[in-house]
Amino acid sequence: MSTNYTQNYSLCQWEPQDKVLRTDFNDDNIKLDAALTELREELGAVRALAETAYTTRFPQVLAGSYTGDGKEMQHINLGFQPKAVFVLKSLPQLSLETSYTKYLYGGLATRENLSGADPKRWDNFAAVMVTSNGFQVGLHDERNHNYSPNVNLQGVIYNYIAIR
Repeated sequence: MSTNYTQNYSLCQWEPQDKVLRTDFNDDNIKLDAALTELREELGAVRALAETAYTTRFPQVLAGSYTGDGKEMQHINLGFQPKAVFVLKSLPQLSLETSYTKYLYGGLATRENLSGADPKRWDNFAAVMVTSNGFQVGLHDERNHNYSPNVNLQGVIYNYIAIR
């Protein structure tokens, strides 16, 4: 049996005359296991908090750009679901209006505002839509209608700001 114990965890500290018992080792292992488990849980909580805090590794606002591919839809993967995304054509022109059509070259989307949007219908087409890991942009060029968002034109560069 141990004569002395460590200050913080009361682990056995044997003196030369102490009789070493297997139960002492088992008791120490239980204490170590409990302490390591508590540290692991605390570390997990700290890591989760760090991912929500502003740091250079986890910025709350992300700015970037993408190039339109000319397809009806393009997904931009950010690796997280943004609260909001604002997209604007690289030239500072958000819209163009001709005698028959309004062309939109940007858009704003939030997690909440697109639950009923159908990207296949021109009358409620959302130019920018938040997804679970980024956002989706579309090209909708039905010239028979008076609304034509174009945030995925072939070869055009678009800038975006996404809020985590």
